[in-house]
Amino acid sequence: MIRLFSILCVISFWFGLSAQDIHFSQYYASPFNLNPALTGLFDGSIRAWANYRSQWGTVHVPYETYDAALDFTLPVQSDNMGLGLYFLQDASGSSGLRVSKVALMGAYQKGFGPKKHRSILALGYYAKYVQKGIAYFNLTFPNQYNGNFDFDPNLNSGENSLGNSLYYLDFGLGSLLRLNMENFPVSTIGFAFYHVNLPKESFLDSENRLGLRYHIHGDSRLALVDKGFLTFRGAFMGQNNNHEALMGLEYEHFFNLSPRVRRSIFVGLMTRLSDAIIIVAGGEHKNVRLGLSYDVNISSLKPASNMYGALELSMQYVGIFKKFTGIKCPPVPRF
Repeated sequence: MIRLFSILCVISFWFGLSAQDIHFSQYYASPFNLNPALTGLFDGSIRAWANYRSQWGTVHVPYETYDAALDFTLPVQSDNMGLGLYFLQDASGSSGLRVSKVALMGAYQKGFGPKKHRSILALGYYAKYVQKGIAYFNLTFPNQYNGNFDFDPNLNSGENSLGNSLYYLDFGLGSLLRLNMENFPVSTIGFAFYHVNLPKESFLDSENRLGLRYHIHGDSRLALVDKGFLTFRGAFMGQNNNHEALMGLEYEHFFNLSPRVRRSIFVGLMTRLSDAIIIVAGGEHKNVRLGLSYDVNISSLKPASNMYGALELSMQYVGIFKKFTGIKCPPVPRF
């Protein structure tokens, strides 16, 4: 029975992805899940952002993920230090699995190069508290079917040795290089490692540990005529024998480029290889940026899902409280 329960949990983890490590199509709109070195790396004094994702609603009970964060940019002479606080809540369908995460984020950004074309080297970290719980009353087990093959919730499941919650600390590191060279697109490349302490994670009181997860990501922004910008971006993520690759491009047109009254609209198209085609659209008005995306499923679940995938909504606000004295970030998208 333990084996059966483990298989059910693995299936839930795989299809939700967020049950173990969360899964956003607008991954750049959740910077703390991409690279802790992005903490405080924005044009302004304070940033608040939030994301919502709902997926697999046509197959079963939707898998839903919410996250929210707040971070600050603190000038240190001619450099920057970033500090942030992050929260995530995830619900994995009908399994009753709930995940809560709270993290402290930190980063230091070093500027170099000519004043008009400052590049940035950043190092970051996170320290995270994770709590996971499962509601067994939402699950059925073979021992709960009587001789007439009817389900009887009053029968003992036979899984009495299972725990219903677990807690652990999780740590990670990241680095990032943003190049802002004259006559070249502003380009970024970053590397991050999550679960560097390989935390123990098991409802069965076993020695199962989370595998090291690594992220490699990059983007390049090309200025076009008439206040238009074309951004190419991609990310590769891996953990144990599982890998995920995303790539795509986005066009953004600005009506006003001034930091306090910035206004724009954008559209984009991405793909998560062998899994989904992602359509993105949104806009920015006076430092508030909204993004909406939809995944068109092209994976092996396409017949069951009718090609329906996931809906995501992202929101970000950047506040500018006073004259900035640290590194002025190159003009890259808010996300």
